Amino acid sequence: QIHGGGNVGGYSGAQPSITWTAEEDMKLWNAQRELGNRWKDISAKMGRANSDHVKTRWYSDKFKEFVAGEFGGEAYRAAHVQGKQERQGARPQVEWTEEDDKLLWSACQDNMGNRNWEEISNKRFGSRMSDNHLKNRWYSAAFKKFVAKEYGQDAYQNAKIGRRGAQSQVDWTTEDDRILWESHSEMGNKWQIISETKFASRISENQVKNRWYSAPFKKFVAEEHGWDAHKNAKHRK
Repeated sequence: QIHGGGNVGGYSGAQPSITWTAEEDMKLWNAQRELGNRWKDISAKMGRANSDHVKTRWYSDKFKEFVAGEFGGEAYRAAHVQGKQERQGARPQVEWTEEDDKLLWSACQDNMGNRNWEEISNKRFGSRMSDNHLKNRWYSAAFKKFVAKEYGQDAYQNAKIGRRGAQSQVDWTTEDDRILWESHSEMGNKWQIISETKFASRISENQVKNRWYSAPFKKFVAEEHGWDAHKNAKHRK
């Protein structure tokens, strides 16, 4: 086991005691995620004169404890392996676990319509997986298979909200159509308010509007309220 002043990956020689703050540890973590295991570059970015001090801190037990507390027990190992491969010019490999897939699925459900891979990487994975890793995993056959097994055959397809502006499919019921008709009678073409107050945002503003002008809804209105009811309702403000 390697300690702050011991041998580090082939490096030998005692180092003077250096006081590291939590802020500096975070800077070291962020710099390594950006630059890989390039200790001289990291040292320059952090404004430290001696790259060996930076390298020694990275391998120290105290730094590993800091990373585990901030980002989870597996974060250090994953970051170190990826940084090592990036230094060698290899494409970093990611070992995806079932928990990682669940976390990715959950994060994308929370960010529907605005799937920001960089934001998900930072907030949900502590940057231990890059935005490209997340994006590639989302579109991979392995992830689609996982989603089908865990959440149903149609779950992945229905989750593609926001991709090129597409909307998920809504199975409109007769009760939904009645709510839409009554809401329009009360509010007119205030689609966003209808979406939020009458459908609790489970059906989006655009989906409400599109349903109103659709042939199936016009047929429903004709059967329930008369053939000219929809036409006359269009005059409501």
